Amino acid sequence: MKNRLILTGALAGLALLASAFARPETDAAELTSRASTVRVQDDDDDTQLAQYMKEINRGLRSLRSSLQDAERTADSLQTVRAIAGLVVKARGETPHLAASVPEADRPEFLKAYALQMIEFSRKLLDLEAALIQGDAEAAQAAYTAIGELKKPSHERFKG
Repeated sequence: MKNRLILTGALAGLALLASAFARPETDAAELTSRASTVRVQDDDDDTQLAQYMKEINRGLRSLRSSLQDAERTADSLQTVRAIAGLVVKARGETPHLAASVPEADRPEFLKAYALQMIEFSRKLLDLEAALIQGDAEAAQAAYTAIGELKKPSHERFKG
């Protein structure tokens, strides 16, 4: 009886330890369900657009690992499609920074934002096409190109 208790405790401890070190993966279904339940908060930094972008970033982190495994192409495709849906929603939002742009410059700012989001969508389509074609090298290049959009876009539209 005592040995069984010790063994059960040891197994429970190992399971707890393993879960602490496991890499959390965000699958496309989770992204989709989160996107449908995203709510606007009163905090200026927690706008609807910010919520969409947080979910997009989660998806991109998930893609980083799934793109490394050829057996997870279906997961990668599903995640890319979920991200693309979030990008469409985000395109309809106005960046919080737009309020601080002089009114005379605001239409140009919003046009630039819309065009940047369209470019993001194009890069996602490139990634999706590469995955469908089974071209791992092109998929990785498309993923890298998406990452290269992030910093300049955030500098310009997030502030």
